[in-house]
Amino acid sequence: MKKIIVIIGLACFAMHIQAQELFVYTEPASNVPARSLGLRLTQQIPVQKTGAAVGYQALPEIVWGASAKLMLHAEGFFNSRGGSVGFDGASLYSKYRFYSQDDIHRHFRMAFFGRLSYNSGAIMQEAIDLNGQNSGMEWGWIGTKLIDRLAISGTVSWLNAFDNGAAQTKKWPSGYRDAMGFSLSAGRLMLPTVYKDYDQVNLNLMLETLGQANLKSGDMFLDLAPSLQLIFKSRMRIDLGYRFAVVKDLARPVTRMALLRFEYNIFNAF
Repeated sequence: MKKIIVIIGLACFAMHIQAQELFVYTEPASNVPARSLGLRLTQQIPVQKTGAAVGYQALPEIVWGASAKLMLHAEGFFNSRGGSVGFDGASLYSKYRFYSQDDIHRHFRMAFFGRLSYNSGAIMQEAIDLNGQNSGMEWGWIGTKLIDRLAISGTVSWLNAFDNGAAQTKKWPSGYRDAMGFSLSAGRLMLPTVYKDYDQVNLNLMLETLGQANLKSGDMFLDLAPSLQLIFKSRMRIDLGYRFAVVKDLARPVTRMALLRFEYNIFNAF
């Protein structure tokens, strides 16, 4: 009952704040412009004491707008396991927008997405993390509503974990490989109050809820992730985020992480 109350409360909060459709921890149903290329560097740092096996993460990424409906990502994983930063693996992500209802200053869009990840590190947690901890695959659905400065986006997905490698510490427990992921995101375009040109700095504030439930055990986690986003000249982006757990049934060695991301977009690159 406590979990249900928390989720309903967060949903009600999201419906009462206003936002822009560029999220920090999740993808909206919209894509980057066709023929554009995005270069990202995401850095995550634990905001708590951890063992030597879990620490700083660097996630370089290339984003390609293959068409108006199809977007592709390629991402690498670097982790400070054992005290030094090393390469752990990579992932491929694709998103296809299959529905769009557009109007002036508002739209509703839906998309399918899929991810395939490889990771060579030891498995450290019950939760499935395909962004730097686990090998596996994920597919799901995204729906995003934009109304003026308000954007709300929801995601539901299915995750399946693979073994990370031959060693026993890299094998996933039998029967616990499947999980359901879910998220609810909202934010507000704070600045500019009036658009004059593309050179104006955009300031977005966001709140996202990120959750996962193991389909075998029923254990789950639920995180809150407030964030701030700056966009310069409509092509350079800086994200600052802080993610922390409010429900911790699904064990993880790190439940509080700070995020810093830099992104630069090249339009009409192809």
